[in-house]
Amino acid sequence: MEPNSLIGLDPLLLTNNKIFIKDVIVADIIKENSVDFYSFEGHLIKFVEICGIIVSNITGRSHILYIVDDSSGTIECIEWYDTLPDKMISIGTCVRILGKIEVYLNQKKITVKDIYPIVDPNEELMYQCQIMQHKIDCRNKLRIPSSVIDKIKMAFANHTQNEKRKLQTDHSTFKDDLLRHCMNSENMDISLESILSDQALIDSAKKELISQESGTHDRQLTHYFNQILNILEREGRLIMIDTEHVIFRVLEKNTICNIILDIFKKSTKNDIQLTSIMSEMRNMPEYSFINRNVISQCIKLLIEKSIIYSTGDHQYKLLRY
Repeated sequence: MEPNSLIGLDPLLLTNNKIFIKDVIVADIIKENSVDFYSFEGHLIKFVEICGIIVSNITGRSHILYIVDDSSGTIECIEWYDTLPDKMISIGTCVRILGKIEVYLNQKKITVKDIYPIVDPNEELMYQCQIMQHKIDCRNKLRIPSSVIDKIKMAFANHTQNEKRKLQTDHSTFKDDLLRHCMNSENMDISLESILSDQALIDSAKKELISQESGTHDRQLTHYFNQILNILEREGRLIMIDTEHVIFRVLEKNTICNIILDIFKKSTKNDIQLTSIMSEMRNMPEYSFINRNVISQCIKLLIEKSIIYSTGDHQYKLLRY
C-alpha cells in the first residue's frame, strides 16, 4: 500500500470513475487513517459514475432512495434534499448517477451528487464501452518516455549536488539552538536585542563561525544572527512582527494548519482562494502579521497529507471523505 502522503497523488482518487455496479459491490474496503477507500483495478477510489435503469424509487422525509440496475447488479442510491422536489425521476428511466460510495449496515450504497436522465438509448451503450475502456486503461501500466526519465535523472543529479553544497555551509547546529531558545522563551515575542545578549547563543554562533573559518567579531556575529533568523523566517518557523524594533514570533505550523482547516470547514464556497485565507487569518488579532509565504507552506503541508487539493491557480478545496 502506498504511504499516506502519496494517496492523494492517485488521479483516480477524486475522479468520478465510470464503473459497473458489480465492481462497486465487490470492491474491497481499504482503511487509511480511519477513512474508507475502495479498491478498483489496483487504485483507491471513493467517487463513481454509474449508468442504469431505475427499478424502484422511494421517498423519505429528506431523501429519495433509488434502486438502479445496470444488468451487472443493483445498488441503492440515496439523493438528499433540504426540500423534496415536486417530481422525482420515474421507474424505468435510464439515468447517469455521480456520487460517493458509502457503507451502511454492511451494504454498499451511493450517495448521489448529480443524477441525469438519459433520453438517447445509444448513450447507455456508449457509456458501457467507456467503462470497459476505463478498466483497460487502469490495468495498463504507464510507460514513461525515455526523455522524461533523462530529465528526472538530471534533476536528481542537480539536487544531489545542491545538497552537497548545503552541507558545506551547514548552519543546522546554531539554527537549532536559536530556534530552541525562541521556543523556550517565556515571552511569546522575542527581540533581536534579547537574542544577541544570550551568552549561550553567542558561544554557539562563534563555534559555528570558527568551523567555517570565519571571523567572530561583533559585526560578524550580528550579521550571522540576522542570516540565520532570515533562514528561519523563510522556513516559516519565525516571523517578524515589528520591523522597527526587530521583534520575532515563533510560529507553530500545526496550529496554523488547524486554523486554515477551520476556515475551509466554515466556508460556504466550494473553492477558496489563497487571498481569502490570508484575509481571514489577518482579521485575527494574533495573526494580523502573518505573511503569504507561511500560509503557502501550511497549505502545501495539507496538500501533502491529502486533506485539501488544488483546483486552480492558488485555489483550493477541502477533501470531504
